[in-house]
Amino acid sequence: MQVWPLKASEHSIDLAVKMTATVVVRRPPGGYRDAMRRYKVRLDGKVVGKLTAGSELRVDVPPGEHTLQGTIDWSGSEIVRFVVTEDHVAIFHLAPAGSAVSFCQAFTSQGYLKLLREDGFL
Repeated sequence: MQVWPLKASEHSIDLAVKMTATVVVRRPPGGYRDAMRRYKVRLDGKVVGKLTAGSELRVDVPPGEHTLQGTIDWSGSEIVRFVVTEDHVAIFHLAPAGSAVSFCQAFTSQGYLKLLREDGFL
């Protein structure tokens, strides 16, 4: 049995520390507009999940600047740019914009949903 010297490949310790932040997107429960439909959540242009009424999505991201958007069919929210720092959580709320009778919003590319950051900072 060999005790010394040890090869690095035999007993290596991964010292890499991942710096992450978290983005949380919440969709409120209730209401009847889109109650049976899912909203897609796009982070930095890529779909990272879908939200049903009353659900929440959590995504770990590297610290820095990101974009976030909620979409449904051909419409959705405006694209929100934000910065999140290491070990912090950015919380957003994704909900229908306007009321159920605001039918004209369905024909816009970014007016059907509203996406707001909980703390009000972007």
